[in-house]
Amino acid sequence: MESDNHPPLAGPPCSRFMPVDGDWSYQYHKRLTPIKIPWAMIAPHDEQCKRNCAGQDLNRVWERHGMSACEALAILDDRPWKNMSPDEAHEELTQRIEIYSANAEVSHSRRSET
Repeated sequence: MESDNHPPLAGPPCSRFMPVDGDWSYQYHKRLTPIKIPWAMIAPHDEQCKRNCAGQDLNRVWERHGMSACEALAILDDRPWKNMSPDEAHEELTQRIEIYSANAEVSHSRRSET
C-alpha cells in the first residue's frame, strides 16, 4: 500500500529523505521544524532500524511518515532507543546532518575535479 503523502519507493533511494517529525519543544513552547535526513546517511543503519522499530525496515518507517529525532539518533548510533528531550535530540540531529551534508559536498566536489 502506497502512502498518499510520499512518492512510491521506486527510483533511486539516494534521492529520498527520511522525514523526522517536528516534536513539541517544551523549552520554546512550539513545534520544532521537521527535519529531513539524507537517505544515504541513514541507509547503512537499516538493521538497527529493524531492531529498534519492531522489525520495520527504513522503507517501512519512511512509508509510515518517518520517526522522531531521538529515534533517528539511536538508529544512527546503532544503539537501542532512549528517551531524550525533543530540543536536545532536534539540535544534535540537525548538527549531524549539517556535518554529513558538508562532508558529502566536499567529497562530491573532489570527484568532480578529477
